[in-house]
Amino acid sequence: MPKDTPSLELEVSVFNVSKGHNAELLGQSTALSDYAVFINCVKDWVAQGDDLEIAIDNAIHYCIQNGIMCVYLQTQSAEVKRMISLEWDDDIYREVLLEEGREEGEARGELRAMQETARRMKEYGDPLDKISVITGLSDEEIEKL
Repeated sequence: MPKDTPSLELEVSVFNVSKGHNAELLGQSTALSDYAVFINCVKDWVAQGDDLEIAIDNAIHYCIQNGIMCVYLQTQSAEVKRMISLEWDDDIYREVLLEEGREEGEARGELRAMQETARRMKEYGDPLDKISVITGLSDEEIEKL
């Protein structure tokens, strides 16, 4: 680069606007919040196994039906599809799968904890209805422990 060419150093802050992240920031901007809802819808449908194009169509339809970015999506849906398709990559897909796996693992862990609590309560002679109320397990599930 020639010495007379101006240069600029730029520092950029990046914020995660996925589900469960930066709620305060999202609360300050309807446009950003709506965009986050749209992108999370696309991610959810892809995670459920939909093809990206179908996931984008589903997200557009959902958002329009629920008053999210309606005017923009009604007038610019072709551009939105093009932009999202170009920006979507394997990293996002992996992120979606990892998040889905984490949620699944947490749910299994919670179930195991409740089962262990129920087993201990059962050993101490607590009645099934009390165990069921505390753990959320059915009488049948408790009896199997």
